[in-house]
Amino acid sequence: KINKYNLKMIPFGVDNKNFSNISYNSKKNNITKLGFVGVINMRKGIRWLIEVLNIINKKDKFKDKFELNLYGKTFREELPFLRKAEFKIVRHGFIYNKNNIFNQFDILIHPSFIEGSAKCIYEAMAAGLPIICTNQSGSVVENQKNGYIINAGDSKKLQEKIEKLISNRKLVEKMGILSRSISNRYTWKNYAEKVLKVYEEIY
Repeated sequence: KINKYNLKMIPFGVDNKNFSNISYNSKKNNITKLGFVGVINMRKGIRWLIEVLNIINKKDKFKDKFELNLYGKTFREELPFLRKAEFKIVRHGFIYNKNNIFNQFDILIHPSFIEGSAKCIYEAMAAGLPIICTNQSGSVVENQKNGYIINAGDSKKLQEKIEKLISNRKLVEKMGILSRSISNRYTWKNYAEKVLKVYEEIY
């Protein structure tokens, strides 16, 4: 019951220097590497993602043309769903230094159902990757420009956007370049300045 005009939304930031020097991952053996970064649980949408990727993999055009790379702690209750995957999954576990992971895949997918504002999206953008995420991810992705934003649970849209990027290497590269450009607006310095400005306006 808070008046929306009394709310101030300030996006997070990213240390661009840590991620901007990452070179784009070249597709090898005609395999598109999809990346997921974060805790691997139901809230993050991993079950939904596997279900959609299974559907995509059944098509001759896409069968065995992609793999899913998971970076993060896997919750035990998700293991039965990971075993249902009919495509290649690579589990990397929790990585302390995330600077080196974003050049290991081509597209970041963040299918979260509930989120504040996922920092991995900022980092992937700074590294020059296109993003497919949900409205619930709280992202700064610009829809249709550096990626796609869909509603959590919309399987048709998720499938459509994944297939579109897997099929179009040039679009992946174009969106990746735009991601890096857009991320320059979201530095931690800009974040701090915006927070200070809100305090100054109030007091």
